[in-house]
Amino acid sequence: MTPAKRGRPDDRFREISLDLRGRFVRGEWKPGERIPTRRQLHAEYDASPATVQQILDEFEADGFTRSDGRNGTFVAASPPYLTNVALVFADSPSKNRLWLALFREALKERSDGLKLSPRCGVNADGLTDHPDQLGLLDDIQRQRLLGVFFTSSPFLVERTPIVTALDIPRVAIMSPEAFDDIPKLGFDGESFKTKALAFLKAQGRTRIAVVGGPEIAEGDWLDQIAAHGLESGPHWMQGMDIIKTSPGANLARLLFHGRPEERPDGLVIADDNLVEDVTKGIAAAGVEFPRELSVIAHCNYPCVPPSSVPVTRLGYNARELLEAGLNALRAIRAGAAAVPFTAVKALFEKELT
Repeated sequence: MTPAKRGRPDDRFREISLDLRGRFVRGEWKPGERIPTRRQLHAEYDASPATVQQILDEFEADGFTRSDGRNGTFVAASPPYLTNVALVFADSPSKNRLWLALFREALKERSDGLKLSPRCGVNADGLTDHPDQLGLLDDIQRQRLLGVFFTSSPFLVERTPIVTALDIPRVAIMSPEAFDDIPKLGFDGESFKTKALAFLKAQGRTRIAVVGGPEIAEGDWLDQIAAHGLESGPHWMQGMDIIKTSPGANLARLLFHGRPEERPDGLVIADDNLVEDVTKGIAAAGVEFPRELSVIAHCNYPCVPPSSVPVTRLGYNARELLEAGLNALRAIRAGAAAVPFTAVKALFEKELT
């Protein structure tokens, strides 16, 4: 170990502190193991006793160590770099039902020792006074995290240490193409389409409409519907804003206006943020259930969206997604190679375990 270079007291403190934190995080000192004495650290780093003592006090305050009097200083049994995970939201979790499901799961008591800390409103590349973003930056700089779990693409903070700091495992829910150096989590959309259309066909439905996010027309829903021997058309592929969802009610009225034989008899609502308003419109249109229509409603379990008409729920288990990300963070921290992309499959409500 090369002794820290002499310099201003503040510079010396930061350099020695950073180097020692790295030794904890890299596993040179294991949980429960005694670390070198103050005298040994003073000699190794050619630092003043006051500087060494201040650094050790900081480590104890951060949960890295515990002091046992004359017996010495020991690595904590559950140091933060092995237990603490920041679950990062770009905005309030209430803005998105997937975020809300993940947020609620993160608050549940765990039996594996992990401590999940939701950090909301982390969305500024420049200066910010948002306490959650400042707290996350502090945790990263002081290496008090097992890892960072982004609930969406971190492009809003891509020039900050939240993304750029080395030696912090990260995962993110986003498309496979973005951020080559961050393992991704996502959804098996093919399993959702296949299960939804097979279900509607088994119900005897033949004319299928899909309501989803703005990108819905760019997908292969029409091809998938045709492959199942069902009918549709571009006018029954309707995309809309998943944040401002109130127009979904009028959209549903239009879809189900006219004679029953001229309108869809099967509907897939492909985003859970739309379910409440779209089903309000279906109810207002006076559709008769179950004679005239079957509805597949996307959801992120266990955060089930309210519905004004009977629906069959099909979606993704937020707990499964969360655990996949946490397992990836632990594996990366342990030195394992990261899996570039992990997708969870769609499940009917009755398939949940």
